[in-house]
Amino acid sequence: MRVEILIDQEAKISEKVMAALSEQVKLRLSPQFEKFTLRIAKSSSSAVQITGTKSPDEHSAAMGILQSVWEDDSWLPE
Repeated sequence: MRVEILIDQEAKISEKVMAALSEQVKLRLSPQFEKFTLRIAKSSSSAVQITGTKSPDEHSAAMGILQSVWEDDSWLPE
């Protein structure tokens, strides 16, 4: 499975926040998905893509985990 999170460069997200996001996504996806590749980068627009899932249920589960990370701001660095 491949997870790609692109963040609009106009959003002014710091490298520290992007690193924290990466760690949090890895932490939450790892228990449910053994193998996955994660890419978080700045881009001209924001997007989230999950490819290489084995079923629609697996895709939905991964997307749900990403949504929970995004909605929970407790991982954000000070």
